[in-house]
Amino acid sequence: MHYNVRKQTIIVGGHDTWLKAIMRMLSGNIRFIGREQVSFDKALFRKTETIWIQPNSVSHKIYYRIINGARAHGITVFYFSNASAVKCAIQVEEKDKQGREYNGKQGKVSQLQKQVQNDEAQQGRRRGKRRPPQGFRGSQA
Repeated sequence: MHYNVRKQTIIVGGHDTWLKAIMRMLSGNIRFIGREQVSFDKALFRKTETIWIQPNSVSHKIYYRIINGARAHGITVFYFSNASAVKCAIQVEEKDKQGREYNGKQGKVSQLQKQVQNDEAQQGRRRGKRRPPQGFRGSQA
C-alpha cells in the first residue's frame, strides 16, 4: 500500500509503531512530527496546506504549538478518527484528493481502500472460511 501526497501536509503525533507504519504508506509532500518532538522549525507552516493530528498520542505542548501555528497561517487541521495506520492513510488520501478533477465522482473507492480490500480477500482465502455444519439453521428461540 502506498500513496503519494500532493498537498503540503504535516502529520503530528502517534505512537512510534503507528508512525513507522504510516510513513511506509505515505510519501510526497509530507512531514512527520513525532509525539515527543517538542522542537521543530516554525518555517514548516509557511507552505503547509493541511495538518493531521493523531489525538490519541500527542502531548499538550506539541498540540498547542501546532494549533497556534495553524491558526496564524490559516492552515486546515484534521484529526484522525482511528488508531489504525491503514485507515488513517486512507483518510489522508481521501482528503488529499478532494476537490481535484481526477476524483470527480463521489463514492469512488480510493487506491488504498482497494489494496486493503484485496489484502483482506486474500487473507480470507488463505484461512478458509468456516461454514456452519450441515443442517444448521441458526438459533431457535
